[in-house]
Amino acid sequence: MTLSSLGVTLYGKGYFKDTDNIKVSVKMNNGSIQSLDSLQNFSDNKSVKAKFLSSSPLDLSKIKAINVNGTVIKVSR
Repeated sequence: MTLSSLGVTLYGKGYFKDTDNIKVSVKMNNGSIQSLDSLQNFSDNKSVKAKFLSSSPLDLSKIKAINVNGTVIKVSR
């Protein structure tokens, strides 16, 4: 997984087939939640990349955690 001001990119192996079942959001230090609703996905030779894009640039210094389908990943600095 990578985090950028544009959003979150998830990497995996296999085939990408069900985009509706993946929900990604970021929790900011002030407690607000920003959903990443725009998705671009790429598959190549059993490798998968899914980019969840923000509607506006993310301030990386203010992100507390990333939520992927209910799994919270804390962002450390």
